[in-house]
Amino acid sequence: MQNELITTSTAGSPLGDGSARKLLRITEGTYANRLVLLYQDTPSSISLRYADPPYDNWSTPQTIASDSADSPFDCFMNTNGDIFLAYTAATTFDMLHRQLTFSSGSWTVGSANTVYSVDDCYFPSITLEQPNRLWITYTRVVGSNHYINAIKSDDWGVTWIVGAGEELVGPVTSAYSQIIIADNQLYVFYTYSGSNFVVRNKFFFVGAFSSEVPLASGTGFDQHFHARVAADNRIGVTYDDGALHYREFDGSQWSTVENIDATGGQYPRVGFIDNAATVYYLQNFGSNQTRLLYAPKENGAFLAGADLIPSWTQLDSVALFSQSAGTYVDLTSESSTSAAADIFHPTSSALLDTIGDAVYFGHSAPFNYLKLILSTAGVGGSVTWQYFDGSGWVTFTPTDGAYHLTSSSQELTLWADGSAAPTDWQQTVINGSSRFYVRAIVSASYSTKPVATQLTAIANLSEFITEA
Repeated sequence: MQNELITTSTAGSPLGDGSARKLLRITEGTYANRLVLLYQDTPSSISLRYADPPYDNWSTPQTIASDSADSPFDCFMNTNGDIFLAYTAATTFDMLHRQLTFSSGSWTVGSANTVYSVDDCYFPSITLEQPNRLWITYTRVVGSNHYINAIKSDDWGVTWIVGAGEELVGPVTSAYSQIIIADNQLYVFYTYSGSNFVVRNKFFFVGAFSSEVPLASGTGFDQHFHARVAADNRIGVTYDDGALHYREFDGSQWSTVENIDATGGQYPRVGFIDNAATVYYLQNFGSNQTRLLYAPKENGAFLAGADLIPSWTQLDSVALFSQSAGTYVDLTSESSTSAAADIFHPTSSALLDTIGDAVYFGHSAPFNYLKLILSTAGVGGSVTWQYFDGSGWVTFTPTDGAYHLTSSSQELTLWADGSAAPTDWQQTVINGSSRFYVRAIVSASYSTKPVATQLTAIANLSEFITEA
């Protein structure tokens, strides 16, 4: 899987809540399979970008809301390609809705409609009950009290029922929700007070929501959960309470709890491929290092989480070369651990020392990022960054600029994304291992020699989304 830079953002939470939808696909007509990304572009604006197959050329950003708080939002797309957006207003923290009408390949942004404006409103989740009834569940905050409310509109969101809507829970100390549709019913999943994860449902057009059905209880429940409907109308739900779990509803009963990862997972999301569940999630690896993992279900059980992007992992080879000794030392194992000051060449007792010394970062696939943690930062020296093009070493300047191992921690972007890596980059053999290598070779000797604690290619991810 290739990583590609689509856009940048100055917002605090560009992709927002893990259960919210941001990546949509047009399913019918001339523009079928177009992907559409909505994201918080700035602390006060939401933007849209799209790409058609093969998804290597994204449109320029279109601002679709300039009155948004820097807070999670949600959206969905109907079969016509129209997009329905629910978000929190800047300053007033009202709940707002906009419709983006699709025609001839582009979207026309409608005016903002107020959903509810008495109390502060956050974390919306929006869906459509056919033919034209919109539902939004959201967190309503009054002082230190939190509530989950479900509110509806019968005219595509132009007007909403008077009041806050049906109160599902509250007052509680925290509350997060997601609303979905399965088998002509609405299902609202929510956590509250950090100790309960429940679901309520109702049939289309009739009655109120059912009483709570407990899914899990304990500690650590927050916004880190996600529910999704399979093509056969089964509902899969994943949640984190310090460990990552999964349950499934077949229309009549809930399955027993299945454990995915005992160490937990941030922003977990359920996906279905041929009706088989896969759970995607983030997991901390070390200082400012977060792995994006996926755990597919095969033969009735979930496999262990594996890296979704092969290049954002631990390095496959780390070797140090001493010019004075003329020898390499393999420190691949040490590079993956957080043990302090254990990455050095025995000749110099340092990562690098004099002119000609080099550290080789090797991976089985091309990569674009390095995380370097030093126990001792270098002083006085400098390095040249190079990659191997099949016949020799080619000097380049990392996208983030020159880095000479003179600061104790560095998140170093070598190239903007995977597609920007040099097309002539070739594998070569260093110390017996054939890899795609980048090396830092000393061009001026150090007065204080750097020593390393950890060297990886694991990026600092804070959020992610999958297709809705």
